[in-house]
Amino acid sequence: FFKNTCSSISSMMAVEVKQLLMHWLKDNQSRDYLSDLSSASSSNCSDTEEQHTDPHTQSGSSSVHGSPLQIVHVAKQRRVLVIKPFYSPTPSRIMRDVHTELQTITNAFQRILSSKSEVSDGDGLNLQQFEAVTVHIFRLSKYCNSLLFNKILHASSHAHCDNPHPPIDTITLSMCIAFWRQYLSQSDDDSFRVLQILKPIDADERNYLIRSDFEPLVRDILHQLPVLSFLKEADAEFHASYIETVISRIFFDTDTNEDEKIDVLELRRSNFLECLRKLDDAVNLEQLPGVFSYEHFSVIYSKFWELDDDHDQMLCAQDLIKY
Repeated sequence: FFKNTCSSISSMMAVEVKQLLMHWLKDNQSRDYLSDLSSASSSNCSDTEEQHTDPHTQSGSSSVHGSPLQIVHVAKQRRVLVIKPFYSPTPSRIMRDVHTELQTITNAFQRILSSKSEVSDGDGLNLQQFEAVTVHIFRLSKYCNSLLFNKILHASSHAHCDNPHPPIDTITLSMCIAFWRQYLSQSDDDSFRVLQILKPIDADERNYLIRSDFEPLVRDILHQLPVLSFLKEADAEFHASYIETVISRIFFDTDTNEDEKIDVLELRRSNFLECLRKLDDAVNLEQLPGVFSYEHFSVIYSKFWELDDDHDQMLCAQDLIKY
């Protein structure tokens, strides 16, 4: 009884599905669309059609284009062949958006250029003046300013290596736009742009960050952040310990697959950019966010120093037993 009941239900569902399909095919637009697909795929899928077409449908006098079921079958095969990936970590941009951003950069740069008090720099911005470009145009933390400024200068000198000229310490609008076109215009995603800025100029083929890529940024934060100014009196070994600790915490939080590489997807899923922006508003040590926290570093450094009796910067098994 159960077997017969299930069979009856299946038959009823098959009839309803067939009725819905035939009702949908009555629409001329859908019929033409499927016919175009089957016609376009006739040359590429003819062998596949002969192998997979239902033998009962071939017994009739209608052609492939006359059978709705065969049209659907051919269209289904065609869709598998022509479907394209609809997602990528850095999707291509619409040209209209690119032109709009280019105009925005041009207007903002010229506005900053016209408002500067010094006139000796001509049509360029020095490091201090360029901070407004870093923050307001490229939406980065002001502590990325030195890194971005130096990379634009380096990229400009590298592009004109065949025509050497005296060293320059200002960035013009043309230099800024040239750098934006080459490194940043492909995507307006902040994670993508931070990755492009942190990478060295000679590592363009890489689409990920390694530990050494973060050293210039963390060093600039250490030397420029007002709340860490008291560390200027500390020795270089203490500075190196802070930089190493921050980078290790960045990879611990961001490198989810533990391959010692941080790509744009991992960077986007993390809170690294949020912590970086919060540095701009930090006025005391307690406000240093996440991986940049001096309090967290102090606890780690002090505990390590306490366990490392011989102070060789390494913990052996006997040292770790005390923890």
